[in-house]
Amino acid sequence: MVTACLKLDNALHLYFLQYVIKKQVARWAVMFFIGVFTGLVACGIDIVIEEVTNLKFDLVKQCILGQFISSVQQLTHRSPSIYSCCRCDHPDNVVVLLP
Repeated sequence: MVTACLKLDNALHLYFLQYVIKKQVARWAVMFFIGVFTGLVACGIDIVIEEVTNLKFDLVKQCILGQFISSVQQLTHRSPSIYSCCRCDHPDNVVVLLP
């Protein structure tokens, strides 16, 4: 009688250990994949922000150079007396040349 009870207890104990180990492995696997996907999303966000920033600064640089070149072209094609009138009260505190 005692050996049957011990065998049953031992079998239940092994079954419970296997269940706990499977549960722990599954938990670690889920945590691992959550971490990997979080890292991939963070890298993707970082790359997108860097690319958008580069595009923005390239656009600003092109706008500034384009305005500078157009201002130089206007200065060379018109008389300097027209450009002696500058407006310094622009909202962005930028000197705007009036044609």
